[in-house]
Amino acid sequence: LGGVIDATGQTISITTTLGGIGTPEAPLVIEGVRGLTLDSAADIHVRGGVSGLLIKEIAAQGSVMLEADGAFTAFANQRARVSSGTGEIDLRASDISSMELLAAAGKELTARVAATRAQLYIGHDAGVRVLLDGVGILSGELRSDGGLYIEETAETGALRLLAALEAENVTVRVPGALTLGGTAQAENIDAQAGAITLDRVASLTAAKDVRLH
Repeated sequence: LGGVIDATGQTISITTTLGGIGTPEAPLVIEGVRGLTLDSAADIHVRGGVSGLLIKEIAAQGSVMLEADGAFTAFANQRARVSSGTGEIDLRASDISSMELLAAAGKELTARVAATRAQLYIGHDAGVRVLLDGVGILSGELRSDGGLYIEETAETGALRLLAALEAENVTVRVPGALTLGGTAQAENIDAQAGAITLDRVASLTAAKDVRLH
């Protein structure tokens, strides 16, 4: 399923029982949607315009890729749910707020996120990797029964990490300045950055080691 949908002021719900929604080369373009629900038997590739995407729920048996010139926001002040059966989610927008990311049970979740700010909620029973591209502020709650790995991939990227983190092991990698302003609880906490600052409200709790370097 591909093409362009002008959904100005409308709510949209699309379900496919065979095949995906959009492709990497030709994503489905949805303009002006006021509430988006997608359910795909395969992958999802969707692009919004400058008005962004107002999301209810997006679920794919395969991977999910969402992009927009504007922001991703949640419908009716709730959390927007985005789930991938393969654990591969790619989000690219100007700003991302109140988004819950899910993967199939036991499958590692990898979220690639490009935005100025991102507010993410993850609670997963396996490992979680969050790969950031130019994200200046990361907030929300990131919890994993396995390892939690957060990396800013932009060469000179700086990160203000305000999220609550909980996992067996928490690892953070930032090439530029890292400001820790949230909470972290794990067996081991390892943060590496060009420079590290702890806000007064930051709380790091480790059963074994905390390494800031």
